[in-house]
Amino acid sequence: MTCFWNGILSKLPLSLINKNLKINLDTKPTPNDFVILLKNHATMSVDVKWNNEPLTQKFMEENIEWISNYKVEGIYQGHDCSTCDPFLLLISQLFCVDIQHTYNNKYVTYTNSKNFDGLILNFISDTGHFW
Repeated sequence: MTCFWNGILSKLPLSLINKNLKINLDTKPTPNDFVILLKNHATMSVDVKWNNEPLTQKFMEENIEWISNYKVEGIYQGHDCSTCDPFLLLISQLFCVDIQHTYNNKYVTYTNSKNFDGLILNFISDTGHFW
């Protein structure tokens, strides 16, 4: 069950993946390969605000540790998305995009100060699905 990763990959343009990760893929990566790419490019989300609040240094450090410990082989059992998800923070940072996420009927924003193209990824999730 990779609905979290499929949802993200469905909204993220291949050109942006290639440009911002400095790779040259002909097709979008599989969810498994995408998680590996994210883990290999993990960085602090210094340009991202969550619900218009800056992230603390400690929180960013904990997010990187959480991502580095994430078990790639576990993606097929689903991703337990949180209201302030480390991967959504990382995606906002790496790809310079804003994310609007309706999580269990709660509206959550990830805003990147370097989103000069104005790209916004919109997602909805509940306790069992992400789209």
